[in-house]
Amino acid sequence: MENRRPKIWILVLAVLTVAALVYTFAGASSLKATADKAEFTQKTVYGDASAAEGVSVTYTNIVGANRQVKWTTDLNVNGGKVDLELDHEYSDNVYGQPGEPFWDRIEIYPDLNDVPELEALAKEAARDLKVYERTEITLKLSDHLEYIPVTAQYAVGQSSYSVRMDDSARRALNEMFRIKTPDDVKVTLNVYRNPDVDGELACNYDVSQVEESTGIFNYRVIASGPYIDGAFYIYDYDAYRPYRYAPSMLEPQEDGSNPYKIYRIPAKSETVDEMPRYTLDVDNATVIGEFEQSHKPIQAAQTADGSKVMILGTAEDRFKAYVVDLKDGGRAQTLDLCAAGPYKDAVQMHYDVFFKDDYFVLNNMEEGYYAVYPKGNDYAVFHAPTDGKAEASELARFRQQYWDQKPYDVKFENGRLVAAGFAGERTENVVDGQVYPYMIGDSICLAVYTKDGLQYFTRYTSTLFDLQAPLISNYACSVEIH
Repeated sequence: MENRRPKIWILVLAVLTVAALVYTFAGASSLKATADKAEFTQKTVYGDASAAEGVSVTYTNIVGANRQVKWTTDLNVNGGKVDLELDHEYSDNVYGQPGEPFWDRIEIYPDLNDVPELEALAKEAARDLKVYERTEITLKLSDHLEYIPVTAQYAVGQSSYSVRMDDSARRALNEMFRIKTPDDVKVTLNVYRNPDVDGELACNYDVSQVEESTGIFNYRVIASGPYIDGAFYIYDYDAYRPYRYAPSMLEPQEDGSNPYKIYRIPAKSETVDEMPRYTLDVDNATVIGEFEQSHKPIQAAQTADGSKVMILGTAEDRFKAYVVDLKDGGRAQTLDLCAAGPYKDAVQMHYDVFFKDDYFVLNNMEEGYYAVYPKGNDYAVFHAPTDGKAEASELARFRQQYWDQKPYDVKFENGRLVAAGFAGERTENVVDGQVYPYMIGDSICLAVYTKDGLQYFTRYTSTLFDLQAPLISNYACSVEIH
């Protein structure tokens, strides 16, 4: 009997596709019909608009299954008055976003290939094999290696390189990044017997399986950093571990010093076959800064000209800011911000960090905003307390609702911190008895702070937010303060 299931599924998929298209076109039609009618109504005001004099903000809403409709709302404060201008445009069948630019970078990670101790074990196992035969051996890694070997992979331009185990650079890296071999790591080696070379036994091996509970090999990058003007700068540690804020894995260095340093490793450049080639000059690596022993990285960024890197981390249950001058001999400065609070083990879920050209802002919801900004030849800390005003709490974070978007922005200048975003009503969702707070957006807002706290707050609701529930299957938003 003929199998009709494929045809039935084709018919079902066709019906679903048509239904989706009808929904999309109907939604787009309704959005277009109402786009011109969107209007704003001021809902909440605190303070005087003169505190926001000169502020300019652009709010963007993009809606529809294929991103058909885009609203742009410009808010400007001039002469003590707030002006709003709303515009929209249509872009049918727009998919995807441009990719990230190629980033010149170095990554340090554990590597069990080309390890002399393992190579000796493989050679011993190969003695009983015939040429081209293979076998497997399983071993407890700590019986043979005190520390897990590391290597580096790095990229400059469109070329990438790996550091081989027998290079002096590889040996030097193993002195800089020491990972104590856990007792529970078991490794299985595939061993291959090759034809003898000059009468000597020849073989090779590869690692077919690693059993472990620590995740060292599953999430392998333990240290990384960018390439800037002829050198790599390593300052981001344990960046790709599943539990980023778990205790760090690096052991103290041979002299007992803190392993979490900021390194500058020069990269030698030469031309081979008309192509640039880069090699690490680890022998001339220098230490240009050092983190606290308990340092846990959160986020890092460079200034626009690449001259400085700004790093946010926690140490001893406090937020710390690190500013490193990459072009001035690697001069480093550490600034203490505030207590990490009850969410110190899940920082990226509960706090926001905004990196600008030459400063950054930490949004600590319990205590307010902290800006780290240049002052003279150094950096200083500015604190804008939120002091519990209900209006300011309406500034929605939207971290869970709009994961990869930019639903609000901040700007610090001349002792004034401006925060703008999409606002909403605080609500909660209960999953398996666990309460998860989140925001339901319905408006835009603007807040202005000084060192004395909130000076001005305004919130506008809009009819365009009413379209979210019935019509919008794909909703994006962004905010930019000019």
